[in-house]
Formats: sequence, structure tokens, C-alpha cells
Amino acid sequence: MIHIVFQFNDVDVLKKAFELDPSFAGEVIEIQDDFAVGPLADIYSEEGIGVRKQWWREILAGKGLPGDQTEEPQA
Repeated sequence: MIHIVFQFNDVDVLKKAFELDPSFAGEVIEIQDDFAVGPLADIYSEEGIGVRKQWWREILAGKGLPGDQTEEPQA
């Protein structure tokens, strides 16, 4: 069984839960991306992955945040 988590702390919590009920034990994979935000179109293609990476670069650089004056408003 494979378990997917999106928060680092959930990895340990889930592994401790396996001790309570070993029938749920399995590999735990942590996704270090938040798919609730940002572009997801063609996420399985090289182009889609590139668009998403560029979006994250801009976010981490402080662009596109509320109050940011570096981009023109979109109509």
C-alpha cells in the first residue's frame, strides 16, 4: 500500500499509526508541492512542468503576491 502526504510532519504521524494497525503499513511518499495553487495544465508534459517551475520561481521571488507592483494588472 502506498500512502501520499503533502506535509512533512504527516510522514511520522502516519508511520506511528502503522504501529497501531500494521495492516495499513506501506510506503509513505511526501509530495513537496501544493497542487491547490498554481498552473496545472499539461503537468505531465515537459512544457507543463516548466511552466509550473517558472511559476514557483516567481512566487518564491516575491512576484505575483498581493500588493506586488512588478506586474501589470490583468483585464
